[in-house]
Amino acid sequence: MNSVSKSCLVTLAVFSQAFFALSASAGWFGSSKPAWSDEDKRNFCHFLYSQRADGRATDISNSTSSYASQAEVSQLLSYWRLALQEASRVSDTVLDKTHPGLREKYRNQYQSGLQYQIAAFEQRNAEYSITGAKLNSDFVDWFSAARNQFKVPKGTVSACR
Repeated sequence: MNSVSKSCLVTLAVFSQAFFALSASAGWFGSSKPAWSDEDKRNFCHFLYSQRADGRATDISNSTSSYASQAEVSQLLSYWRLALQEASRVSDTVLDKTHPGLREKYRNQYQSGLQYQIAAFEQRNAEYSITGAKLNSDFVDWFSAARNQFKVPKGTVSACR
């Protein structure tokens, strides 16, 4: 794993920690407009599940020495694939209701970044790794700046156990 990939994973770990810390604070949950259906609330869980899987991949990356074993790489890829699978299940409607700019950033930076990171390992392509790390870093930067504007109904996050 190159230093850019490892750096990106550390950044994603910080993102995940910030996200879960925010989800517990009352200030993060905004008004109920636009209205969220029960299905929207259940669908939001895919967003959280993706973040959790990505966080587990970050934990693996952070726990490895300079060189990851084949087992660690396999586990890392497994979590990234799960994160990507869960990310693709989040509806555009839910992303739009959470924040007006989230859909574009989530699909084009976070989700694409995961695709590039996976492809980097599968195809042994360092350029993909750099692209994936940059996309993910850009998403984390945007998320950090916009997170106070996210709107999710109270109880939604805690229901995603």
